[in-house]
Amino acid sequence: MEKSLRDGTCNVLLSDTYRIYMSSLQDDFDPLTNTGKYFVSDLYIARRQLGQVMRVDDGEWFSIVEGTRHWQGRALQIGISKDDSSCPAKNGDEFDGSINFFNGVYCVGNHAEIFQRSLGSHVIGLPTIPMIDAVKFGDLSCDDCENILITDSYLREIVDAGKLKCGIYLDPLLNITTTSVSTLIAEQFCRAIAVVIFQGKPNAAEITHLEEMDFSEFPEEFDIMLGMSWANAMSNDEGDFLPRTDEWVPNIAYFFHDKYMYNGTQFNGLGKADIFMTNTKRYSKNTNGKKDSNLLTVLVASIFTATVDAQRRGISRTNSKKMPLVEIFGEGLTFMARDVVAFAGNYDDIFEEAYAKSDGLAERGWNTVLQNTGVSVKMPTLFCTSFALCPPTEYAFELGPGAYYWNWEY
Repeated sequence: MEKSLRDGTCNVLLSDTYRIYMSSLQDDFDPLTNTGKYFVSDLYIARRQLGQVMRVDDGEWFSIVEGTRHWQGRALQIGISKDDSSCPAKNGDEFDGSINFFNGVYCVGNHAEIFQRSLGSHVIGLPTIPMIDAVKFGDLSCDDCENILITDSYLREIVDAGKLKCGIYLDPLLNITTTSVSTLIAEQFCRAIAVVIFQGKPNAAEITHLEEMDFSEFPEEFDIMLGMSWANAMSNDEGDFLPRTDEWVPNIAYFFHDKYMYNGTQFNGLGKADIFMTNTKRYSKNTNGKKDSNLLTVLVASIFTATVDAQRRGISRTNSKKMPLVEIFGEGLTFMARDVVAFAGNYDDIFEEAYAKSDGLAERGWNTVLQNTGVSVKMPTLFCTSFALCPPTEYAFELGPGAYYWNWEY
């Protein structure tokens, strides 16, 4: 497939995004500026995250491909389906040279019809669109893995200090306070991480709430920061891109807000995703000048994954011993998944308990665990994209390849 795209045999490559980024094409991607040779679409066709790859230098072709995919989904929303009588190829009409995206629907079908014809007879409904996801725990056994609480310089520093320092950003644009459900969830995850690092001591988490943030320079005193978004992590207040590879590492999202902010106005749709961020400034450097492996980041992602995995397995505090043993981080963390669930419960437990204590201003929204049993779901799914496109929406105009302004419907 790579060769076919490179030599011009095909104009679009379609595959799972993880396969695309593992291929040799990754050397020719520049997702920040789109100045590389290829562009990977973020508007995934299915929950499996099938991405389309197109050449960057052909914006018109990009618009045709993305527009075709968009209108298949839009046709499903407004009730338009396959109709041979309206398909020029079937009814004998002459092609007039114009681009009509609905021809793709009339001749081939809408989003649901394509999936039903290809994969089965079910489409997951639009009103409830689950977003929280994490891969299922696989084989976590290991005979000779080192105890990272001893071998990792930064984790050892945290252990020796006797506390995990967590900073939680209270985003004023979203009116986030200490009683917001997202803040209470962040606090519980911080305590769960402390339970793992300090062998069952949630109070070892030192939590600080931050009402203001200078995004050009993150505070070095914290080990983990929550309540931040990818936009916060990668840019400052002026919108300048800030590479932080040697400072802070963005991690997995644990909460999605159900409003999208645009030019100071909130719209219905998938909004900011709160993510974990881990400090890498204080990692020691080896003799070759390179920093130690950032195992705190991996550990945090694994702790979150444990709560989602527990949800899928039907495991909570009462039966937390059913969680798998985790040997890949060494003998000091063998029981980490069980410890996390015994303390915090599964993802739903964390959300429901935080919501009961919150100010009640935010509902569950998109924060529902997908009940698939593997990396990909068994039925096709329509869901919001990383551009905050959620049904129902419609195009207004294109700003350029990969950049759109959306009209939002309530």
